[in-house]
Amino acid sequence: MTAPDRDATAEPDRTAALTERLFRDTVATLELCTVYLGERLGLYRALADAGLATSAELAERTGTAARYVREWLEQQAASGLIDVEDTRAEPQARRYCLPAEHAAVLAVLRRYAAEAGFANVRVLPIDTDYWRFYQLVQPVN
Repeated sequence: MTAPDRDATAEPDRTAALTERLFRDTVATLELCTVYLGERLGLYRALADAGLATSAELAERTGTAARYVREWLEQQAASGLIDVEDTRAEPQARRYCLPAEHAAVLAVLRRYAAEAGFANVRVLPIDTDYWRFYQLVQPVN
């Protein structure tokens, strides 16, 4: 196999396709990080167990910081993983829920991981910055 000729003109369709693929993969990776946070912090489980909640109510249920929970809820709603009762409500007044069809997976991710043989495997490697963010959403005692 020889190295490509650097003077050759790149095919625009292939370049665009690769760019689009890498963008989609990046977005998917970031979304998995938010799913990890939701599982790790018990946010999905709390929504599944107690139903509709504002960011402050969910933060109280899970012992997390309301401001960061609100950002997480907004992202989850925008990606279609959870539902928002009234999108026109003020951000702090919005109430969110986990649809039953999604709770069947998201609220029990650890069980699915164990059944699939991944009980002792970390799905997402946690680097220092990500771990710091996880710790940041925990309230200071």
